[in-house]
Amino acid sequence: MLAAACLASGAVAAAPIVLPSPIALVQPPPPLAPGAVAPIENENELRFPGRIGNTERVVVGVREDGSAETVDVTQRLTLPKVGDYSFVIPAPLLSVVGAGGTQSEPGQRNAGIVWQGFSPGGRVLAARAALEPVAAQRGLPLGVKVERHGDSNTVQLTDIARRKVQVTQGSAPVGALQRLVGEIDRAMRGDRLLLSRTLRVNGSPDGAGSVVADLPLHVHGTVTPRGKVATPVSVVLGGGQPLTRTLTVPGGGRPKISLEVETPAPRELLPSAAELAAAKDPLRLTELALARIALANQYAQYLASPDQLGTSRTSYAYRSAAPRQERPRLQPAEGGESDTVAIVLAVVLGAAALGGLAVLWAHS
Repeated sequence: MLAAACLASGAVAAAPIVLPSPIALVQPPPPLAPGAVAPIENENELRFPGRIGNTERVVVGVREDGSAETVDVTQRLTLPKVGDYSFVIPAPLLSVVGAGGTQSEPGQRNAGIVWQGFSPGGRVLAARAALEPVAAQRGLPLGVKVERHGDSNTVQLTDIARRKVQVTQGSAPVGALQRLVGEIDRAMRGDRLLLSRTLRVNGSPDGAGSVVADLPLHVHGTVTPRGKVATPVSVVLGGGQPLTRTLTVPGGGRPKISLEVETPAPRELLPSAAELAAAKDPLRLTELALARIALANQYAQYLASPDQLGTSRTSYAYRSAAPRQERPRLQPAEGGESDTVAIVLAVVLGAAALGGLAVLWAHS
């Protein structure tokens, strides 16, 4: 009788717990903000056929102190279906040109990269953009700081891809969390539209709280002191490891930095059924994993994709910039349509990219 009463009491107390969205945009950026703001006039100008594939390569030229001298991005969008497309990629642009393999030319406006045209059933849109470094640096996952100390230098690497995310405190049955994580995993491999739905699990909520989610970074490459042998670098920042690592390299001259930064694929951040079963607080473990996945999805699109449900992947490289000279500027591409239409499109996408999931429902 006592066991039955406890079960009945538990059933009455159970209530839905809303979990963090794995695809919601957590501020601040990335994706990067547009370079201009104007009134929204026509939401229907944002259009694209089918799910969009997005791959990006971000190359950061670092100064002697480790700050960004230049930030250049090559973005490649793949449209798989027949139809018109019209959208803007928000970015603090200095200039943009078409990249190798593009089947259309990008336009440049003060709000970002303009794409307009028709896909005959498969079209590649590729652009190489030079960004304003102060604004662009805010969206990078890794902070680099170089300091000279007599006859040596220290190179400090810091994981800055972390955010505070609001969550619900309480508890939930391990079995229910395991089933939910399994459904999320299948959605990531299949119908990603399911990820846009509100995620809930029945449990015992106990007020609001927060977690600080950090995106694990694998940093590898070399730091080469002047006239010395290269020092290999291979460290993991975040994800249970220290967020900051400091390397000491000999030599009083400026070291040459050549680093690659890899972020995990979102599915790699999901806890396993065994990890959930062994966890002291499986609900908090699930919430932290979902918040990290949201971060992984954001850094996978340093420049925003117009399709938040499409697949995105971004790689980051940090290289010592050449001694400062007058940097050659890329010539802006021609825009094609009027400034008015372009700015309207830019603001629509900018609002979608920075405001959350509004763009998801255009193709749900």
